[in-house]
Amino acid sequence: MAIIRSYARSLRAAPLLPAGGEGYSLLTSLFGRATRAGRWVDDDSALTISAVYRSVAIIAGVSAALPIHVYTRRPDGSRQKIQRESERFLWGRPNPEVTRFAFWATVYTHLVMTGNAYIYVVPAPSAPRRPAELWPIEPRRVAIRRGATGRKVYTIDGATPETDWTTGGSIVHIQGLGTDGLRGLSPISLFAQSLGITLAAEEFAGAYLGNSSTVNGYLVADQPISRLEAEATSAAWEGRHKGAKNAGRVAVLGKGLKWMTTTINTKDMQLLETRQWQVADVARMFGVPEWLLGSHDKTSSWGSGIAEQNQAFLDYTIDPYLINVEQTITDELLMLPENHYVKFDRRGLLRGNPQDRAEFLSKMWEHGAISADEWRELEDMPPLPGAQGDAYYVPLNYGLALAASGGEHLDEPGLADRINAASVS
Repeated sequence: MAIIRSYARSLRAAPLLPAGGEGYSLLTSLFGRATRAGRWVDDDSALTISAVYRSVAIIAGVSAALPIHVYTRRPDGSRQKIQRESERFLWGRPNPEVTRFAFWATVYTHLVMTGNAYIYVVPAPSAPRRPAELWPIEPRRVAIRRGATGRKVYTIDGATPETDWTTGGSIVHIQGLGTDGLRGLSPISLFAQSLGITLAAEEFAGAYLGNSSTVNGYLVADQPISRLEAEATSAAWEGRHKGAKNAGRVAVLGKGLKWMTTTINTKDMQLLETRQWQVADVARMFGVPEWLLGSHDKTSSWGSGIAEQNQAFLDYTIDPYLINVEQTITDELLMLPENHYVKFDRRGLLRGNPQDRAEFLSKMWEHGAISADEWRELEDMPPLPGAQGDAYYVPLNYGLALAASGGEHLDEPGLADRINAASVS
């Protein structure tokens, strides 16, 4: 089945298909990792575990949904957002087939599951070193080695060598946590034994419940019977009462037969405990709090409020992925000058409840940190008419504040009155 699945995947991914991936053997690339639990673990089988799927979906989905911008640093230390048409593939469609969210969600999924993400860059016809389209490459389709010059060489489909985009090639490699400086480590491969136990436990639970084995026992006769009679009675019993479709059927006993029950419930079989352990283990593996995976049997140590939990999740789990991608895009994909950089807008993740957000923004506005229009922009509201929302206000006993529209200080004679009059009108 694994061979058929791999072959079917190869037909779907026609242009860039590898014979082996990440330096592993062909057997590993086709079947995954063998485990002592008797289950082969690869990316596809790992995603059938609900906690794994949910962890990957949360990290990839949240990261891909964040807006991304290109900034330039001004001489005074401030920054300015720029949106050049040449970088439209970052906030528009990376390629004709998918949306921006779908593309980056795929890239983050590869990075989370395998520790590596590969982007194939199609250059613009008019500017060969300017990206025009971005295409994700499945990590197991890529093998990495160092060439004669010491640079990375990516072997795609087992036959097509490629080099980094920065050296004139077509590949941008987002490398996760690793040990050799060549490739990131795959969590699925590292924790294959643990995931193999999870897959084996789920298969056992399915077989156990599918055979209607929640009640077990044996037949006892009050008179001696031969082996043939015992086998015939056992076969007849199982034929009418074993299996999910026969669950609940009425048992009819004769010839002195009695049913002796030996109940083995799910708690005794530790099925519930095993599934709880699976969620906790996967949560540790990907750095996702258990409450986001639907496990609410323990007190969360990530914070008492939604804002605190979101902040911790951003700091410890999401942010390392975002920083890795930001720096890779800045240095390797766009090859921006030193005073330019790419950054995701994280403000959407830091929003608390409406009351806390209103109090925070109100204090920022009252102390001249933001203007009314900047406040409204954070709340997805249009600016005030004219220049009414450009001014910065501070309490009268605090000192200077700058009106963004005209560059005048609020302590200049008559300025406060003019702003107030404009606000009233």
